[in-house]
Amino acid sequence: MRVKLVLIGIMLAPTPATAGAWLREKGTGFVSVQTNLRRDALGTALETDSYGDYGLTPNLSLGFSFFSSGHQAGNAAVFLRFPLGDPGGENKWSLETGIGAWWAPEVVNGLAKLTISYGRNLAWGEANGWLSVENTLEKRMGISPVIWKLDATIGQSTGRGGRAPAIRPMIKLNTTKISGQPLIWSVSANMLIDGKNGMTWLVGIERKQLREPSYALTAGLWRRF
Repeated sequence: MRVKLVLIGIMLAPTPATAGAWLREKGTGFVSVQTNLRRDALGTALETDSYGDYGLTPNLSLGFSFFSSGHQAGNAAVFLRFPLGDPGGENKWSLETGIGAWWAPEVVNGLAKLTISYGRNLAWGEANGWLSVENTLEKRMGISPVIWKLDATIGQSTGRGGRAPAIRPMIKLNTTKISGQPLIWSVSANMLIDGKNGMTWLVGIERKQLREPSYALTAGLWRRF
């Protein structure tokens, strides 16, 4: 039962600060590191989540993701992201293909995934923000059902006068569906705090629903270069 709970639980790793449908400009990059102190049915554990991408060309980004739970389980992948349609349009779409591996106690196997992302800038009053929606199909070798994920993020980028406020809100909703299993979902409320040299700090809280609810305190760092 313990291994089964872990295998299901890692299907919904905390989604890191991805670029969504936006591609990086050529020669620029982004890296994020996030930790979550989580209390769930298996006890208290410290999760680690890392993400990075780099603009190889105006129409191609290369990236990686890495997640490790505190229960000897996790996954890692590398991916390529391409634009769909006009990259300069108001509504942005992209296609992402990735390969990697997942692991749990006494289990190591490969994975492949395909993601279609949608994004657009938002405006409310004198503030501006963004909306990102990611639809992912993922196949983990050794697990027969295909995993379907639908994630959404909405956040603030600038405030009054077009300047970024010192603290900005961001809300994330993540869902995962595996055939024969109940829907797994999580929602998090985060605050973004801009620092120097392209750095942004993140603090937040998360509620995740597996078979039983769990809660996490989140802290992270984003770095643009």
